[in-house]
Amino acid sequence: MTIIKFFILALILLWPGDATSQPRSKSKPQPPTLKYNYTFQGESEPDGFRGIKWQTDIATLDPWKTMDVVEVYGNSIYYRKKREDLRMGQAPVEDIIYEFWNGKFASVLVVVQDVPNYSKLRDYCFAKYGEGYRPEAYRMVDVQDFTWNGYFTKMYLNYRDIDHTGKLALYSIAIFNKKGRYDKALLHEIYGELLPPKDKPKEGKPRKK
Repeated sequence: MTIIKFFILALILLWPGDATSQPRSKSKPQPPTLKYNYTFQGESEPDGFRGIKWQTDIATLDPWKTMDVVEVYGNSIYYRKKREDLRMGQAPVEDIIYEFWNGKFASVLVVVQDVPNYSKLRDYCFAKYGEGYRPEAYRMVDVQDFTWNGYFTKMYLNYRDIDHTGKLALYSIAIFNKKGRYDKALLHEIYGELLPPKDKPKEGKPRKK
């Protein structure tokens, strides 16, 4: 799976799932009550990554000298730092990719290989941010899929046995909300051939002779 597809898939998995409205009573209408599942531990929620705050303008980072372009897709440009500490806690990191959307810092992806390194990354996240949220169904079968919901940041951690890869993604919520619809449309375009028939555009009917 390419970097672009993972970023978009992770965004879809995280969208929106935070606020839910309660059903209104038939006897006495009530305004909807919003609940937010804040899952960062204490005041551990980050407002960016490694000193770069969300929505930082790429121009302020002198990218021609400090970064290499990995991919360009739509309004997003993905960068890799020329010099990077490839370690988080005790976990050796395979790669760290930064996304800038419309020139603003939007998200970051951290990649590790194999179970031992993923376990170290997970332990680092748990110690620093708490254990986040994992659906009970996932917990029962030990699916490695965790989400942290904050006021400024969303974070997603998972491990895939199929390619022995662990990924940690952090997103700016402010930009996340702006680009959500755009990326959903992009995902539809990328995976259109996998959509069920009812979601595909109807083909024109053949003309009668």
